This record gives sequence, C-alpha cells and structure tokens, in this order.
Amino acid sequence: MEDEATALFDQRAGMLEYECGLSRDEAERLAWLQINNTIH
Repeated sequence: MEDEATALFDQRAGMLEYECGLSRDEAERLAWLQINNTIH
C-alpha cells in the first residue's frame, strides 16, 4: 500500500506542478492533502 500511495503522491504532485503551474513546494503540499484525504 505504501508504494501505491507514494506513486500516487508523486503523480499528483507532478501534475499539479506542471499542468497547474504551481511551485514544487505548493504542488507537494496540495498533493499530500489530496492523497491523505483519499487514504483515510
């Protein structure tokens, strides 16, 4: 499960950074919030 969550986080953060034009820090912060809400 951890590998899936990591892959999902990386994919989401990359999408937010490149497609939405966010900084890496902001993209990772938002990705964490989105993934964390999905898992729990």
